[in-house]
Amino acid sequence: MKSVETKVNRLVIAKLDPGEDLLEALEECVKKHNIRHGFISLIGGVDKITYGVYSKEEKKYYNHEKEGFHELLGVGNVSHKDNGELFIHLHFYINNNKNEVSGGHLVKGTRVYPLAEVFIQETEYPITRSHEESTNMWPFNLK
Repeated sequence: MKSVETKVNRLVIAKLDPGEDLLEALEECVKKHNIRHGFISLIGGVDKITYGVYSKEEKKYYNHEKEGFHELLGVGNVSHKDNGELFIHLHFYINNNKNEVSGGHLVKGTRVYPLAEVFIQETEYPITRSHEESTNMWPFNLK
């Protein structure tokens, strides 16, 4: 295990509107406020969700979609790949009015409804990622 201690520099609060793509709106917010690394937490609702679930055997994500209203709880982080590309890594749980629960890795195609309330805490420590062949993932580079 590797770990580091860091300070929180600032907090950005956002409200996302109906119809916005959740991941695209998070990317827009991060770029607008020039956040390079940090922690994301959010609550809200969606009426369409697209998410990935990782296959350990095949070392890749399979995308799934659900339609209809779901409440949403998400946590994740903001970082950059070692090539400079923005990487928002968010996992979430959703449930519908039948109390059926699902979850996974957020990908583009998730539509906010009626809103999402977002907190992004910018951290002092620069979080970067490098590709790891054994898992086909992009884990943190912690020194």
